[in-house]
Amino acid sequence: MRIAPFFLIAAFAFEALAEPSPSFDHSLWDRWLKRHVRDGLIEAEALPTDARSLDAYLTQASRFPKESFSGMDREDRIAFLINVHNAAMVRSMIHSRLSQTDRAAKEAWKPLPPDKTAVDLFGREIAAGAMADEMLLRTFRDERIHAALFRGWPSGPALRGEAYRGAEIDRMLDEDARRFVNDPERNRIEVGARKIYLSPVFQEHARDFIMNYGTLETFRKFSVAEMALLSFLAHYADPAKRAYLEEGRYRIQYLRREGGRKEALHRVS
Repeated sequence: MRIAPFFLIAAFAFEALAEPSPSFDHSLWDRWLKRHVRDGLIEAEALPTDARSLDAYLTQASRFPKESFSGMDREDRIAFLINVHNAAMVRSMIHSRLSQTDRAAKEAWKPLPPDKTAVDLFGREIAAGAMADEMLLRTFRDERIHAALFRGWPSGPALRGEAYRGAEIDRMLDEDARRFVNDPERNRIEVGARKIYLSPVFQEHARDFIMNYGTLETFRKFSVAEMALLSFLAHYADPAKRAYLEEGRYRIQYLRREGGRKEALHRVS
């Protein structure tokens, strides 16, 4: 009985000596977002005038050692990669706008595509799209991440007005998924309609939902990928929309990246 206190003291001493998980400071990106993003939209004047803090943030991220990243908690790694991806996409929007003449500036109000937006990370250059697919989605298998990745499309997820934080990543991703699914500008799910109009994000990544989302009997007329996608949508939809989705009495149509309902019907196999 007298030995127990010794083990308790040793355990506390070991815990005190253990090094904390590595961390990364996202405050530059957080301040930029809080200064320039309102309701998911970037204020126009921010693009040509406030690029230095974005450059500083992305430079800071490019110098973060891979060993330190690997030692971070899972939640902190997810937050880090989403933040860097989104900052890179916004920075490409600024470059795109600045490279245009004044006459063409309004038409340039969009970033370069993710596969053409370069990110310097861990000693190599990687496209933002490849970083999202390989380092985020395939590694962490969390479909909610799709609702957090800024792509610059009117029909894509809105840009969150604050940096992601590892300690709150689960709550933040839940909020993003629910907001994206129920946003009528990005996913037009009208109760009683014969068609639903979904973001092209879901068209391009429908198969990502197969692993974690089951299927409902009413979804049997759809492909396997669409059944999983509809299960995800129903999980995060508002109650009335959820009941309508679970009935399965509609067809799926995908919006253009630029928005609108004229895109031809596409099925995801």
